[in-house]
Amino acid sequence: METPETIECVFSFLYLGKYRDDGHIAEFQPGATDSFKSSVDEIGSGNSQDASTDLENPKEIALNNVGVFVAADKFGISSLTSLATHKFRQHLDARWKSPLFSQIIREFIELLPAHDTIWKR
Repeated sequence: METPETIECVFSFLYLGKYRDDGHIAEFQPGATDSFKSSVDEIGSGNSQDASTDLENPKEIALNNVGVFVAADKFGISSLTSLATHKFRQHLDARWKSPLFSQIIREFIELLPAHDTIWKR
């Protein structure tokens, strides 16, 4: 099941060629179009440190990347499945000693599509 954050990442990728895996590219507030534009400019340039961060938990960030992978696979966006795979691997490489690592892997395996060939190697 896709979350709003996952779908936002898919749209971000489709429009900008990249996505933030740790939150929204901009805060969702009425009349915040200037904030949104500057956040979109930041993510487009690769400098998105100042945009809002809604997903602060490492487990949420990792599973958001898995959700993006699953959605990209579902919609046939192979370049996005590659990017989500890369981001997920980077995230895990940095946290393999974390107590959350085994929980993330367990949930990751449950979320994988049955036909997946990339991760089941």
